[in-house]
Amino acid sequence: MSNDFSPIAVRRAGRSGSLRILAAILIAGAIFAGARPATAAVTACQALTLYGNAAANGDCLGATPTTNPNTLVCELTAGYPDVHTTISAPNYTNLHITVGLSPPAPLSPPAPAACRDRRNLTGTWPPLPGLSATTPLSTTICGVNTQNYINILNAIPRAAPLPGLSACKLGFQNARIAGLISAATLTFYENLCDHPPLLAPACH
Repeated sequence: MSNDFSPIAVRRAGRSGSLRILAAILIAGAIFAGARPATAAVTACQALTLYGNAAANGDCLGATPTTNPNTLVCELTAGYPDVHTTISAPNYTNLHITVGLSPPAPLSPPAPAACRDRRNLTGTWPPLPGLSATTPLSTTICGVNTQNYINILNAIPRAAPLPGLSACKLGFQNARIAGLISAATLTFYENLCDHPPLLAPACH
């Protein structure tokens, strides 16, 4: 073991210690970065599977409007404010949550001014880390805390898989059995599961 305490040796020892500390910090940072939730856009198949299970669980209060079958809406509220998620077909747009305020009159106390805005959702559904807003620090839209609704989406149970039936279709079939969607809506979404947007492979 060296007992060299000259100024040069001390500086070298200090530099070596600093490099070891820096290396440890960089390694820890890399591990932390690898552990952070994914921020990729929600795939079309994941979004469709979410819609089916949300409908079956009673959380999706309204399905695709017949006036615009290319806009796929899952209504999360039954009235005011209007909170819903949206995707589109055949050109897939990222799953997003929208809040719309079109105040009915009269309201007491007076309603806030009309407002409409949205936040894209990223992540996976399921499994963890789940869905999150692309701008998590501003999940309040038009005065509505959308994180509450995102939490509802993340808590929706996924139906147990059945042999020979895709997870994408299963939720919609369960919703139909429960009388929560029509036969036409079931057929519409089953076709989308087989032929998802952007010519993607059939959903499993």
